[in-house]
Amino acid sequence: MSRHEDFYTPEQVDEQVDTLLQARGTSSRDKRLASDLHDLLKHEDEDAYSLQRVLGKFLENENLTQQQTKIIPFSGQRIQQQEQGRFVAMPDIKKQARGTERTHPIRRTLTTIAAVLVVSILVGSMIFVLNAARQKQQSTTTASSNTATPKPTEHEGQVIYTKEVNSRGPAAVWSPDGSRVAAVINGQVESWDARTGQHVQIYHLTLNPFVWNMAWSPDGNILAINSYSNTSAKIDLVNTKTGALLHTFGTSSVVLNTNGTSPLNATGTAHTSKLLSSMQTFSGGGGAMFGALTWSPDSKYLAASATNDPATNLVSIWNASNGSQVKSLTDFHGRILDLHWSPDDNWLATTAYPAMVSPEVKLWDTKTWQVKKQYANVASLDWSPNGKQLALVDAQDGNGKDVRIVDALSGQTTKQFAQVGEGMVMAVHWSPDGSRIAVETQDSTGFKMTITLWSAQSGKLLYTFSSQHSISDVAWSPDSKYLSSLESIYAKDKNGNALNKGNILIWVA
Repeated sequence: MSRHEDFYTPEQVDEQVDTLLQARGTSSRDKRLASDLHDLLKHEDEDAYSLQRVLGKFLENENLTQQQTKIIPFSGQRIQQQEQGRFVAMPDIKKQARGTERTHPIRRTLTTIAAVLVVSILVGSMIFVLNAARQKQQSTTTASSNTATPKPTEHEGQVIYTKEVNSRGPAAVWSPDGSRVAAVINGQVESWDARTGQHVQIYHLTLNPFVWNMAWSPDGNILAINSYSNTSAKIDLVNTKTGALLHTFGTSSVVLNTNGTSPLNATGTAHTSKLLSSMQTFSGGGGAMFGALTWSPDSKYLAASATNDPATNLVSIWNASNGSQVKSLTDFHGRILDLHWSPDDNWLATTAYPAMVSPEVKLWDTKTWQVKKQYANVASLDWSPNGKQLALVDAQDGNGKDVRIVDALSGQTTKQFAQVGEGMVMAVHWSPDGSRIAVETQDSTGFKMTITLWSAQSGKLLYTFSSQHSISDVAWSPDSKYLSSLESIYAKDKNGNALNKGNILIWVA
């Protein structure tokens, strides 16, 4: 017969407390509690004797004899037997225990406290050991996980995304939140996730064969697509989420306003206005067509350059919500190469290239549409994010050579870049965070374009993107972390015919 033994027995409480006090690793707090309990137990016999005297006196007053009621001395002895797998007390022992419980509550309380104290110390020690082991295991697991699967890092100049195109098209354009990129892919306009290429949205439109350029509205809701053919030219406004056509601007909708001074909400009067499409038909690459596109910062207006070779060059401004033309600017002496609406909405910068004359820049006040500032011999430009400065490409013999930063209205140069290359500077692009400027340069052969990054603060060269092929048409992501570009690949088929192939690349900047 096996015998069940408790860890704690009342007969051995003194020895157990002493052992506990001498055990290694016991905290000072637990030692103090055990010491106090030990002192209490020293008076056990005296307390028991006093209680027996009180009880005897009480029984005498009740005229009870010693034979009728037996006073049970304090004792912790127990007799146990095994019955059906459980330990139970014998009947007479149960009666004795009940008498002890009635007559000796102090002894029972003290022994219970001692038992609880011992168990608490053991449980606390076990919990402490288990927690320490668990924390060590978690730390080891985390370190092992980090070592096994380190987070990939991106480095400057790394290509994180490539999309093949089989024909030369316009540059890719970023959505204002930076999540998507839109471009012409094999004759149709698409947008997709900028990092993965997934979630492709196709815009099913009746496009002319050639897409010249595109512009995403600052609010992200509209994509303006400029396309042309040998017989027509148009600008389509489409919903970026559904692809639905919102408005179409054709050359027949462009009204020439010759006074050039009316505010944005007015058009020319009848006797000073005429239709662009009525001046010359479009055929053989001549006639009316659209060029550069730019949105106002509030997405209310779209400005586009238009030309009717060789006589008329103008900028038409439409209300994007209803498609009505609200202004036309006609004070130009050459083909309009570029348009840039300032981020603060105060200015519209135009770059034109008059025949046999160096290119010129005009800053138009968007409240009065008067020219407030002109720059001669400037081939390209871009606004600083706050709209206060301009990055200008100074031209020499009509070709871009040097880059400098100027105060937009005063024209004072604040930063002059070092020699940016041996070829011709084609364009500059200020990063949205204002820290850097991307420069597109064409080599002396005229076949290869390269991209360099420059500090807007120091004017020093920071990085040169390398590619075996020509890379151009740069655009910054809105968070200034990436650059999109078009990689042009010049190749020939088996018959020796030229092939226009390329890739849309997204670089880490």
